[in-house]
Amino acid sequence: MNKLNMNNSIINDENNNIIVFKDTIYTIMNQCIKTLNIEVKSNCKVIINDFRIIDKEDTNIEIKINSKASFIYNHSFINKNKYILNINTIYKNEESEIILNIHGINDNGNNTTSVNGIMSDKKNNILIEDIRLININNGSGIIIPNILVETSKIIANHNTTIGTVSEDELSYLMSKGISKIESKKLILTGFLINIFKDKKFITKMKEMIYWR
Repeated sequence: MNKLNMNNSIINDENNNIIVFKDTIYTIMNQCIKTLNIEVKSNCKVIINDFRIIDKEDTNIEIKINSKASFIYNHSFINKNKYILNINTIYKNEESEIILNIHGINDNGNNTTSVNGIMSDKKNNILIEDIRLININNGSGIIIPNILVETSKIIANHNTTIGTVSEDELSYLMSKGISKIESKKLILTGFLINIFKDKKFITKMKEMIYWR
């Protein structure tokens, strides 16, 4: 069994099936995830903070959300080989929101991130997808954002970028007397951590990152 341990408690079966009935923050720190099926019940807010250093991994996540519920998934990763991430979002009722913040660095690895937002005919729902990849050392990435909408009474946005380390940011830091190597490390570390707010989580991330 590959049970996922979150916040020091086993919350799932071998397929990582989760039902959430109250406001919750989960943290995932460098744990292998093959599947994660989560349902957020009405009037609940769920935040998942997820950082992983990937060698070779396929992750499939399904999010089901009920009325007046909120789900925020903050995920950053360093991909050293091959990473396939598939996320499906399903709205079972109205007046709910799903926010996906995904920042990844493909360090000589290749990544495909696919998000399928199924809005159906439920009204007053919100889906925000913010997916950003940086490729270094011949890494590569593909982003496939799909939003399926059956009503105009929703908010659905996706922002996606794939790029490299900014030369302008490098030049600015180097003008302050920081070496090119250290400047690059600072930029990449900042890119990975800036979607998180939990200071303890960020501290653990930096300990793992610096620098792979």
